Amino acid sequence: MLTSHLRDLGSALVLLALTLFGVACATPQAPDLIQWQIEQSHPYVMAGDVTEEVINVDLAAALPTEMEARIPLNLSIVIDHSGSMNGEQMAHARDALRYMLAQLQDDDHVSVIAFSTQVEVLQPQTEWDDVDRGDLNARIDQLTPRGTTAMYEALQQAYSEVSSHYDAARINRVILLSDGIPNDPTYITSIAQQARSSNIAITTMGLGPYYNEDLMAQIADLSGGNYRFIKESGEIERFFLAEKRSMEQIVARNVSLTFNLGPGAELVQTLGGQASFNGRQVNVYLGDLSVSDPRQIALKLNVRAAASGARVEILDARLTWEDVIAWTGTHEAWAYVEAEATRDQALIDKHHNKLVVEKVGRLHAAWEMERAVYDYQAGRKEEARQRLMQASQQYREEKQAASSWLQEAPQAAPAEPTVGVTAGSANLESFMDDAIQGLFSDDESEEESEKTKVLIKSVKSRARSESGR
Repeated sequence: MLTSHLRDLGSALVLLALTLFGVACATPQAPDLIQWQIEQSHPYVMAGDVTEEVINVDLAAALPTEMEARIPLNLSIVIDHSGSMNGEQMAHARDALRYMLAQLQDDDHVSVIAFSTQVEVLQPQTEWDDVDRGDLNARIDQLTPRGTTAMYEALQQAYSEVSSHYDAARINRVILLSDGIPNDPTYITSIAQQARSSNIAITTMGLGPYYNEDLMAQIADLSGGNYRFIKESGEIERFFLAEKRSMEQIVARNVSLTFNLGPGAELVQTLGGQASFNGRQVNVYLGDLSVSDPRQIALKLNVRAAASGARVEILDARLTWEDVIAWTGTHEAWAYVEAEATRDQALIDKHHNKLVVEKVGRLHAAWEMERAVYDYQAGRKEEARQRLMQASQQYREEKQAASSWLQEAPQAAPAEPTVGVTAGSANLESFMDDAIQGLFSDDESEEESEKTKVLIKSVKSRARSESGR
C-alpha cells in the first residue's frame, strides 16, 4: 500500500535524527534506548512572506536483546459489574480477569477492585506470590451484574491501593474496565491528574456502545495511560494481554516534549498529542514510552521570513524522559530547526518535502475525523459530512503528491527507514468513506441505535490510533 511504502522509506529530507542517549547521556548500560527524529516540510521559505511549515517528530523506543529484563508491576485491576454488564459481558469480564491475573509473575504486586453501586476490594494490594488465588477466584466467580456505576469511588480506591505499594522501580498502573456512565463524573479527572503527579498511569478500557468514550479517553490522557475501545466483550482478554505486553516493554516514563517557537514562527495547530501552552512554549506530555507504541507529534506553523539569505529560527525542541531500564535517572536532549529565506520559488518547490506533508496529513485527517464526530453528535450533520469528505479527499491528494514527488526525486529518499513512525493503516481514507456511509445513511431512525453508537466510538478510537495516542 502507498502509505505503508512511504513510511518505510521515510522522509526525503531528514533534518535531525538523534539517538538520545548518545547526545544527552552517554550511559554504556543503556545504549540507544530512545530515538527521535525531526523533519520539516520547508527548509527554504519565501523571503518577505509567510510560508506554511509543518514539523513532524517521530519517537521510538528500542530495547537491545542483551538488555531485555522484565520490570515488575504494581497493578490494580478495576472491574465494573453494574447492571449493564449483563449476559455474556460479565462472563467474559470474569474470564478475562482470571486470564490477566494468570499472566502475572510472583514478584508483581496486584489488587482487584470490583464496583457497581458500591466498591468492593476483592484483593488488597499484595505480592502475587502471597495471594490466596483460590479465594480470589471464588470472589471473582461471585461477581454478578447489579446496581449503578460508582466509577469515581472505584478509581479512588484503586489509586490508593497502588499508592500504598508505590515503587519507583516498578510499572505503577491502574487498569479500568467499564461499559457504563459513572454516577458522578465531577471529580474523576482530578484523580487522573493526581495519579499522573504520582507517576501512576491509568489505562481505561471502554466496552460496548454506552460508556462515555470522551471521559475514558481523558482519564487516560491526563494520567499518561492508554485508552482502548472494546467493541465486543469476547475481545476483553485480547486487550488485557495487549496492555500487559505494553507495560512490559516500557523503557521510559514521564516522556515530555517542549517546543520553544522562534521569532519567525507562529503556531497554527498541534497534532498527535495533548498539548498545553505557556506563551510561545508548547508542551506535549506523552507519559510512558513502550517498544510497541511509537509516537508521532506534529506542529503546523506559519513562518515569516525576512531578507533573502537570512536564517529563520523556527523552533528548538527539548525531549525529557526517565530511564526505567538502567535506572540512570532523568535525561534530556535538544534539537533545533531553522530554514533559509529565499525569493526563488523554484528552489522552495524543489525542496518541499511532500513525504513529511503526507505523514502529517494522516494526523490531520485523524483530527478531522474526531471533529466530524463531535459535529455529528451536536446535530451539525451536514458540517460533519462535509468535514469527513474534505478530509478524505485532502489526504488522498497528499498521498498522491508524495508518491509523484518520490518518483521524480527518488534520490531524496534515505537509505534507511525513518525512526519510529507510528504504525497507521494504509486505508485511512477508505475508513473515512465507510464512516460517511455509516453515519449519513437515509435511515434517520438509526441515529441513536447501538450500531451508530459503536460506529462513533470506532471512529474516535481509530482517530486516536492513527495519531499515536
